[in-house]
Amino acid sequence: MTQTLLDKIGGMDTLRAAVRVFYAKVLLDDRINELFQDIDIEGLVQHQYTLLSALIIEHTPFHAAELRRTHKHLNLTEADFEAVIQNINETFLEFSIEQEYIDQIMTNVTKLKEDILNL
Repeated sequence: MTQTLLDKIGGMDTLRAAVRVFYAKVLLDDRINELFQDIDIEGLVQHQYTLLSALIIEHTPFHAAELRRTHKHLNLTEADFEAVIQNINETFLEFSIEQEYIDQIMTNVTKLKEDILNL
């Protein structure tokens, strides 16, 4: 049986744990942590888990309009996006996920850039 990308990174439990570590990193990152003040982090963790799951599985639809709406008020910059990308990448490396698989995930995340930044 062929393994999916989700299987290759360790499955849902690994992804769930990685998302939690990612947000711990983000909250400590002076470049972007102010964006997460007064936000329900637990809700955000669930949302991010759902989004990353969709991007990894590649068959789960997500809505660009929803991404635009939920991020518009933040006035995010390229630097903000790059800081998030860096934190995601570092988190996956900490979970000993192979760079090949991280690159596949990051390619899918980067496709969302215009919607997240409302370009």
